[in-house]
Amino acid sequence: MAAVILFFCPDPAEDSRKYRRWIHAFAIICIGTTFVLSLIALIHILNPNLEGVTREYVNFNWISLGDNVFQLGLLLDPLSGIMLTLFTLIGLCIFVFNVGYLKEKENLAGLYCRLMFFLGTVFTVLISNSLFLFVVCGGWICLGTYLLIEYNFSKNPVLDTGRQAFIFNVIGDLCYIAGMFWLLKYSNTILLYNGGNGCIEASVLSSLGLRAGTGIAILFLIGAMAKSALFPLHVWMPDTSEASWPAVTLIHLFSTSVAGIYVLIRLAPLLTSVNDAGCVLAYLLPCVGILTLLIGTILASVQNDILRMLSYVTISQYGMILLALCLGGITP
Repeated sequence: MAAVILFFCPDPAEDSRKYRRWIHAFAIICIGTTFVLSLIALIHILNPNLEGVTREYVNFNWISLGDNVFQLGLLLDPLSGIMLTLFTLIGLCIFVFNVGYLKEKENLAGLYCRLMFFLGTVFTVLISNSLFLFVVCGGWICLGTYLLIEYNFSKNPVLDTGRQAFIFNVIGDLCYIAGMFWLLKYSNTILLYNGGNGCIEASVLSSLGLRAGTGIAILFLIGAMAKSALFPLHVWMPDTSEASWPAVTLIHLFSTSVAGIYVLIRLAPLLTSVNDAGCVLAYLLPCVGILTLLIGTILASVQNDILRMLSYVTISQYGMILLALCLGGITP
């Protein structure tokens, strides 16, 4: 909603300081309100009086096609609550920093519109209980990443970087779509949790054969590799250093972590079930994690540009998270 409002706001004139302050204040109030609501939700889900309830979700009908009803859902658990609170807090800090950093920047309303659109899609993924929302919002994150990078459209390298990031993210989206439909074939649902009948719950995963489970897991892994800049699909991440500071920060912290690593963490039951069955994925996951960690660390140590160095450090940390995930250290 905030992105729509800012989309129709005219760009403030350079001497219109009052109008520029209003845009900054509006953006800070929006993200600040989201942070407060996220904190309330986190306190609720961590409340010890819930007597062991650690996951709450609401599913609702979306589209009816003949006898088939497609549902969407929203999910709140400690993982989504913590990440939502953390990301909204970081977003609030970025917006406060923007007050000084964007003091003389042109097209201020346009930039905040892109930032709000990007953050909205990221937050939707965090509370989603549906693979469909993962795929759709993943595509919107892809678009938001491109729009943020090419904000400095006067620079040709930035345009090339935006296109490169867009292409790699589209590759990830296509893998997610293929994995979603393949899993839908066996589960008949796109909901993650649905009273024991969700697509990543034990009753459904037990019906997957080793071949189908491995294929689905590999598709989601490739999609996450493209979106989280994991080796060997990491080449687009360092080039994002050509973009503005707010864009670089959001892409490094939000786009890559939520669209890739977070999706893998949500699908941890699928990865675990396939690993327990014993297949190539049990060796592929740690290899990707270790190579990403080592290559990111080595390349970061030889960079002269601090932004490119931070890009490779971010890549190495995602490799560490993937390694922890495949070793069973992270569960949704």
